[in-house]
Amino acid sequence: MTDTALLAKGFALLAEGYQTLALAYSAPAGASAPAPAGTPPPPLHSVPDDEEKPEVCPAHGKPFIDGNYGPYCPSQSDDPAWANAKGYCNIKPKNVAVWLRTHA
Repeated sequence: MTDTALLAKGFALLAEGYQTLALAYSAPAGASAPAPAGTPPPPLHSVPDDEEKPEVCPAHGKPFIDGNYGPYCPSQSDDPAWANAKGYCNIKPKNVAVWLRTHA
């Protein structure tokens, strides 16, 4: 066999292998169609809007202030584990439950 014949045979085997894999991993009959391109994936976890969110920082008792990136506590933190790089409290309404579990 010549080199080109061996090369052609190799490509044919590769194509057959890819076709076998495509058939093996294709969706079963009756499965829903994939979402169209550009559709954002559903959120992994979302908090319902009607769920009550805390209005004050549990560590300092001060009300959360609405900032550019969401509500935050304006106090300086005594706990380095719950402080940002500038030393301010890093407790936010979305992570109050975690803070309460660790400090209960």
